[in-house]
Amino acid sequence: NEAANPELSLPGRFDLAFVVIYLAPLVLIALLHDLWSGEREAGRYHALAALPGANRRLWSARVLVRLGGVLAALLLPFAVGALIAGTAPLRALGFAGLIVLVALLWTAIILLVARRGARSAVHAASLAAIWFALTLVAPAGANLAINAAVPVPDGAALARENREYVHAGWDRPKDGTMRDFLKLYPLLAPGAAIPPTFSWKWYFAFQHLGDLHVAEQSAAYRDGIARRAELARTAGWLLPPAGLAQAMTALARTDVAAQLDYQMRIRAYHQRLREFYYDYLFSEKPFGPDDLRRVPRFDPAIGS
Repeated sequence: NEAANPELSLPGRFDLAFVVIYLAPLVLIALLHDLWSGEREAGRYHALAALPGANRRLWSARVLVRLGGVLAALLLPFAVGALIAGTAPLRALGFAGLIVLVALLWTAIILLVARRGARSAVHAASLAAIWFALTLVAPAGANLAINAAVPVPDGAALARENREYVHAGWDRPKDGTMRDFLKLYPLLAPGAAIPPTFSWKWYFAFQHLGDLHVAEQSAAYRDGIARRAELARTAGWLLPPAGLAQAMTALARTDVAAQLDYQMRIRAYHQRLREFYYDYLFSEKPFGPDDLRRVPRFDPAIGS
């Protein structure tokens, strides 16, 4: 999936967000769907409801105990993992807040359905249908609609066009290639003379022109991916489970926006690196140990 952050492939599908968004609601449904109907079917409901303060002392306590157990099962391993990973306290606290918000959302949905007078099996089936619709069907439908509304150039075709243009550069007149390249870097003109045989100056010139040949399509590809991500965030306001999942990836910086930003920082670094070596290549000045120490370095945390 070219529209996803590849960093999400590292832990696999069974990560914390998957557990919170997909599995935790099922556990809550199993624990809470028969909160009232189970007692009614056992013949104890009216006796329990007649107790003084039943809503506060009985039903609320049962909800809090079951919800608290689910939250403990989610938050305790997360806290240990956050400590081991050295996650910033505010980010860890924000992510924990999202976990609690997911649990509270589904608890509210479950209690609304469980208050109906139907049998426990009906409640369970209804809640399973709601879970299936909110977490699987609706997000998948929204994703299909967004992909249809925002066409994106094919990444493989884009890479193939780039390589074909570069390979064809071997057969183009060298003078024309250097002339087009020097329009981009006129300051390199004094050292741009090349011999009739192979020259690294000419080689890197047509390599760079190959990148520029697909620059417009490449920008359209990135813009399309960014537009899809923006529409997905908008759809998240209408589909709370999907929106909360997006908030988790955004807070963890593994969403599409973070991936695109990372790619742009890599592009900026590659430009600095390329232009650093162009200076030596075209001026033909020697390159020694001191020059090696001046080569631009890339910091993944802050970019180039």
